[in-house]
Order: sequence, then C-alpha cells, then structure tokens
Amino acid sequence: MRLGAIPTTKQWQAIVDSAASAEWQSDLRAVKGLASQVLELSKGALQADTSRAAITEVMRLLIDLGLSAEQGAWQERLGDAGNAFAKADSPIDVTVTFHETLDRRLEKAALQTDIAELAQKAAGEALSGLLWGNTGGLFEKATPVTQLRDLSTPSGFGEIAQGVFAGIVRHHLGFYLSRVLPGAAREQGASVAALIRFNDQLSLHAHESSAIVRTFAKEWFSKAKYEKRLSPADINGFVSHSLTKLSDELSRQGDRQ
Repeated sequence: MRLGAIPTTKQWQAIVDSAASAEWQSDLRAVKGLASQVLELSKGALQADTSRAAITEVMRLLIDLGLSAEQGAWQERLGDAGNAFAKADSPIDVTVTFHETLDRRLEKAALQTDIAELAQKAAGEALSGLLWGNTGGLFEKATPVTQLRDLSTPSGFGEIAQGVFAGIVRHHLGFYLSRVLPGAAREQGASVAALIRFNDQLSLHAHESSAIVRTFAKEWFSKAKYEKRLSPADINGFVSHSLTKLSDELSRQGDRQ
C-alpha cells in the first residue's frame, strides 16, 4: 500500500481550511480535530489488508524477540538472526539486528510498502525506548537480553504495542499534515517553534489515544500466550482489532472538539 498523492476531495479541502485557521498553533483541541479529519480521510490505507499484514510482521518479530529472550531458544523463532540477537552487547546492536531481520521478513512476504516503512520506524523507536530506558537496578546492570524479556510479559507487550501504534499514527498523520502545515505556517507568519509545538502536541495526542491499545494488548497477550495462540493469523487479528479501537478512539476525541 503506497500512500500516494495528496487527495483533492472536499474532505482534504476542509483539512486545508482548518490549517489556515491558525488555531493549530496554540490550541490542543484544534490539533485533535485536525488529526481526526486527516485520519477519517486516510484510514483506508491503514486498514488495507497489506497494511495489516505489514504491521503483523512487525508485532510478530517483537513477540518472537520477547519469547526467545524468555526461553533462551533464539534460533527456534528467529532462525539465523537468533545468534545475532543472543550475542548483542548493546541497544544499538539489538536495534540494527531488528531492522535487518524485519527487512528480510517484509521482503520475503512482499510487504515493502509505505505503511510497512512507517510501522518499522515506529517499532524501532519503541524498541529503542525500551532498551535505553531500562538500565537495571542499583546492583544489577541490565543487558539487552534481560531487557528483551520484558516483551514476554503482558505489561511489557502492552507498553511496546502502545509505542508502536502511537508511532504509526503519528507518522501516518505526519505524512499528510506535512503537505499542508508548512505552507499554512508560512502564510500566517508562524514560527518554527509553533510547528515544533504542533508536532509535540500531535505526538502526545497519538500516545495518549493509544492507551486503549495498551490495555487491549496486555489482556490479549496474557490470554494468547497462555493458550499458545500466537500464530501469524492470531497476531493479525490482534492488529486488526487494535487499529479499529485506535481509529474509533481518535474519531471520538475529534468529535468532542
């Protein structure tokens, strides 16, 4: 699924008009409303079969990482890449190997799409946050392997899922908004600081809205792991439900503005 050219529909014109109002420079409610408008116009790209399949590959690799670290059976789920993950000495080693492994999986499945690229970027950011954010306790230094074990717990999976889906939404909306906001900012004489503030608010909005995915992911993973129902089809179902929940939540917030 390629995101393609910016549409020329009445819906897109409404987005352009909202950007021209200048309220986005200082009003979080306007940011939420603008995000909701863009999502309504573009959510078909996120819900497409190829998009769900690409996000499924991303989440499957994260699950494989967590279970491999927990069980110490790296090659069973990760094949040849398992050795590289097991020997990783730093967060950078893990993230580089993660991207290389995911590149191969996406290429093999013919899923190298724009949405796949956004999802991979979001997952890399979320994984880096996990690895750099947990350095261990006072008497024990955390290693990449011990950090990855967090992904095998419901709470750890919920946290990384929230990060991934928030990142997908942020980058997806950013693709469209980057086509209209700089021009609006120029016409309004807005500062670079205003654009930075808008992006910060958009990131916060995406993260807070994705809390619904975190709750769902914790419950889903706890049950799926216990019942040993973590097949690609099972994970695809999780992704589909998560996208629906997140889309509905963003729409509700936009309607309340």
